[in-house]
Amino acid sequence: MDTLDQPMDLHFRNGKVFPSNVLILGYIFLGLSPLSFFGNMYIGIGLFLVGVFITFTSNHVVVDLERETIREYTAYLGFIKIGKTINYRKYGILTVVPVKQTTTAYTRSTQSTSYTDYLFAVCLLGSNYRGKRELTKLPQKSQSEDLAKELSHRMNMEYFDYDPMVIREKMLGR
Repeated sequence: MDTLDQPMDLHFRNGKVFPSNVLILGYIFLGLSPLSFFGNMYIGIGLFLVGVFITFTSNHVVVDLERETIREYTAYLGFIKIGKTINYRKYGILTVVPVKQTTTAYTRSTQSTSYTDYLFAVCLLGSNYRGKRELTKLPQKSQSEDLAKELSHRMNMEYFDYDPMVIREKMLGR
């Protein structure tokens, strides 16, 4: 079976909106809401609603090859979808960009804890290497490059092997 014939999921679930330390707080609110519901009904309902909002809100990107559009949306509470549709033809290049994602949690003292992820984002770039639009982030470069090459073929776009020096030269007009 040829790789072009294999089905490809064009719906990218890009994770939660809130960082991990806030997600933990949302799960705590969900756990405390039944207990506080018996003490004070309004506090219990409030904790439940805030917990559900924090834990189930996520980002999504859907590529529609027939309409040549990308739909970016945030699913609030898991099912209320609010977003925008963008024509991907105004972008000319598909590439993989390394991304450093850091979450910092502070305590009541002067201590802080940072958690850093090094990911690789599949991005659309304009033909002048500006206007980056992220489609999804993956943990391995090889996975990201394979996805970007397959998407570039299906979207009839140019795949660019990301090199910051080439972009810097182009920006400076050399």
